[in-house]
Amino acid sequence: LFNSGQTMTAAMVQAVTTDLSGGTPGYYSMFAIGLTLFVITFTMNLLSNRIAARYREEYQ
Repeated sequence: LFNSGQTMTAAMVQAVTTDLSGGTPGYYSMFAIGLTLFVITFTMNLLSNRIAARYREEYQ
């Protein structure tokens, strides 16, 4: 808990720049991090679209 960490994007870049062969935990973690970032971004976009639609003014 008290050790330093790194952002998800930095962890992905570090995983890509190393020699990872298929089927290793590092290889799968790179895809898991990418999928997690995609899900977070997709959820935030859906939420922001719903908020914008709720407060959008309709003009005649």
